[in-house]
Amino acid sequence: MYNLWTLTKFNLSYYLKPRFENAKDKRKFIVSAIILVLVFAMPLAMMVYTIYNAANMAIQMNIVADFISVMLLASQIAVLFMGMASYLQIMYFSNDNEILMTLPVKPSAIYLSKLIVALFNNLIISTIIILPSLVTIAVAFVRQGFEFGVEYYVLIPFALIFIPFLPLLIISVLSFPIMKIVSYFKKHPTISALITALLTVGIILAIYLPSMAMGGDVEGDISGTLIGVMSKLGRYFYPTYCFALAMVGNQIAKNLAIFFAITIVALAIGVLTSLLFYKSTLSKMYEGGGVSSTEKKVKSAEPMSTKKALVMREFKGVMRDQSIAIQTFMMLIMAPAMILISTFVSRNSSPEEGKTFCIGMFELGMSFFYSFMMIGGMNYMSLIGISRDREQLSIAKTLPVTSKQILQAKLTLSDLTGLLAVLLSGIVFALVSSATWYNKILYIVGVFACTWPLNCFCLMRDVKAPNLKWTNIKQISKNNMGTLVPTMICVGAGIVVMILGIMLSFRPMQEWLMSLIFWAVVALIAVVFFFIFRFRKMDKMVEHFDKIEM
Repeated sequence: MYNLWTLTKFNLSYYLKPRFENAKDKRKFIVSAIILVLVFAMPLAMMVYTIYNAANMAIQMNIVADFISVMLLASQIAVLFMGMASYLQIMYFSNDNEILMTLPVKPSAIYLSKLIVALFNNLIISTIIILPSLVTIAVAFVRQGFEFGVEYYVLIPFALIFIPFLPLLIISVLSFPIMKIVSYFKKHPTISALITALLTVGIILAIYLPSMAMGGDVEGDISGTLIGVMSKLGRYFYPTYCFALAMVGNQIAKNLAIFFAITIVALAIGVLTSLLFYKSTLSKMYEGGGVSSTEKKVKSAEPMSTKKALVMREFKGVMRDQSIAIQTFMMLIMAPAMILISTFVSRNSSPEEGKTFCIGMFELGMSFFYSFMMIGGMNYMSLIGISRDREQLSIAKTLPVTSKQILQAKLTLSDLTGLLAVLLSGIVFALVSSATWYNKILYIVGVFACTWPLNCFCLMRDVKAPNLKWTNIKQISKNNMGTLVPTMICVGAGIVVMILGIMLSFRPMQEWLMSLIFWAVVALIAVVFFFIFRFRKMDKMVEHFDKIEM
C-alpha cells in the first residue's frame, strides 16, 4: 500500500503538475492558461445556450431524465474520444515503464497508480461538459417555475466523480487487444502505430455512430429534431440513464443501487483483468520477440540530395518512436472521423422541408472547423519538431549540414504531413457531404492554405523553447503551454468560419453567392496567416536554433 501511495503521488505530479524553471516561465503559463480559457469561452457559451433552449423543451415534453442522461452520455463519449490516446501514452508508451519494471514494486501498484492519473485526466474532460450542463438545466427548471429536489444538487459531485468510471473501464479493456497488436508488430513500429490509431478511432466511431443513428428517423424543426434525438439517446446506456432518473427523484435508492452496482462490478472486473495482462504486456514490449522481419538484401546506396536525405531522416526518426507516430496517425485519422460525425449530426439536425436551409453550406462550415482545429493545431511534426529529437538533436547539430537545412527538412515534413491530412479529410468530405462540387474542391485548397502557415509558427515556438528532457509525450504540453497556442488560434479562427457557414446556410440566397462570401473570408484568413506566421520566418528560426544548448 505504501508503494502504491508513493507511486500515485509521484505520477500525479509527474504527469499533471506543471514545472517552471523561473518566474518568467510561470507568468507565460498563466497568460497562456487565461488565453486558453478566453478562446474556449465562446464554444462553451454556445454549448450552454443550446442546452438551455433544449432543456426548456425537454421540460415541456416531460423527458428531463432522458435529457440529463444524454448530457452525461456526451461527457462519457468525450472521455472516449480524448482519453484513449492519453491512456495508452500514460500506461504503455512512457519511458518510465522501463525503469519502474526493474524496481522492487509490484506491477499492480504501477498499474493502479497510473490508472488514478488516467482517471484524473478523464475527470477534467467530463467536468467541462457535465458541470455547465447540469447547472444550465437547473437554471432552466427554475426559470420555468419548477425546482429539482435536493437529490439533484447532492448528486452533481457524484456525477463528476463516477460518470467517467465506465468509459475509463471501456478504454482499459479495449487497450489490451490494441497492445497485443502493438507488441506483435513491435519490430515494425510504423505498422504498430498505424493499427493502434485505426483501432482507436474505429472503436470510438463504433460506439458513437450507432447512438446518433437512433435519431435519424425523427422529423420536425431543428429544436424538435434535437429533442426527438435526445429522447431516444437517453436510454442508450442503461447505468447512466439510471443515474439520471435518480437525479430527478425517480426511485432514487433503486436507481442509484443499479448504477453503483454495475459501475463497481464492472470496474472490479476491468481492473482485475487489466492487472492480469499488464505485466505480460509491458514485458513483451520491452523484451525481444515479435514478428521477425525478413532479412533485406544489401543494396548499394543510391545518391540522394541533402534535402531529401534530411527529410527521410526526420521521417524515420518519427516512425521509430511509437508514441509520436501514434499521435501523428491520430491527427491524420481523427480529422476525417470528425467530418464524418459532424455530417451525420447535421443530417439529423436539419429543419423540415420548406424552410430556408442550405445543408451543404452548413456541413462546409462544420467540417472546415474540425479540419482547421485538428490539422492546423495538432500537427506533431511541427508542434514538437525540435523537442521530439531529445538527445539526438546534438547529433543533428554535428552533421555536415547547415542549421537552415535541418529546419527546412523539419518544415517540409510538417507540410507534407499536413497536406496528407488535408487530402484525407477532403476525400471524406467529398464522399459524405451535400456540398456542391466546387465547394468540395475548394475545401482542400482552403484548409491547406489556412493550416500551411501554422506549421512554420508551431516549429518556431518549439525552436524558441524546446523540451528535450521528457520520457512521455504528454510532458511536452504539460511543461510548455506554448504548444496549445496554435490550437487556440485554430479554434478561434475555426469558430469564425464555422459560424459564418452556419449563418449563410439559413440565408435566402443562391448557393454560389454563399460560397463566394465564405471563401472570401477563408482567403482573407489564409493571407493574414501567411504574412504573420510564415513570411520570412526561417532566418529567425535559424537564429534561435543556433542558441539551443545541449
